[in-house]
Amino acid sequence: MKRAAALMALIGAGPAQANISVEPSARLSVWSSDRLNRATDIVPSLDLWVRASTDISETVSVRIEGWAGLNPSGTGDPGGDVREAVIDVKVGAVRLTAGRQMFAWGRADRINPTDVISSRDQRRLVDEDEDNRRGLASVSLNVPLAAGTLGVHWLPEFRPTILPQVLPQQGLVVTEIRPQHSERGFAARYERFGEKIDWSVTYSSAPGRTPLFGLSRSATRPVLALRYPWLKMLGADLATTI
Repeated sequence: MKRAAALMALIGAGPAQANISVEPSARLSVWSSDRLNRATDIVPSLDLWVRASTDISETVSVRIEGWAGLNPSGTGDPGGDVREAVIDVKVGAVRLTAGRQMFAWGRADRINPTDVISSRDQRRLVDEDEDNRRGLASVSLNVPLAAGTLGVHWLPEFRPTILPQVLPQQGLVVTEIRPQHSERGFAARYERFGEKIDWSVTYSSAPGRTPLFGLSRSATRPVLALRYPWLKMLGADLATTI
């Protein structure tokens, strides 16, 4: 993809008060093309980000992260998202998390074949690919187990990956078929990290975030159907430094 970041500006702030941390930032960038690889003279983008967290008590904390942009995908349209809005409850080493949160699934760096529950917005022009990640409403329970951590996650919110492609409209009807019973999404992970080798074993049963394309015919014209199949995945991955 032909794109180049020409300018990046970050402006940050520290804690707003003793028990509340607020970190706003502004990101200005200039790109040589958009995600559709359409060459343009200039594609400017200005995003405003806010991360905030606070400890309500010794066991309860809240964190929020969101962004708003004037031209996040290079189309000239504004956009925004609440990536995280969660409450954490810790009882000893056990942690319960509820709300919208992001999942970096697996322990491998950059490319995780087992990362099938995460949702992304692939239209966005970002310097770091992780900034494309979208949060999902979920309830998570993390428990220490055998020198590692076992996490189980209920994933009731379905948020598909947003693709950069613009589908043709002339002579072709495009329809999106959302998965049924998406509120039944579930995932579990056992992981060990902080050692020479980080590794995890994962299982998930949830709708796929990237659609499959199928062509059928209606009474008058062809129909391109975008379907999200239910995926059951058992996998493992590891990462180390060489």
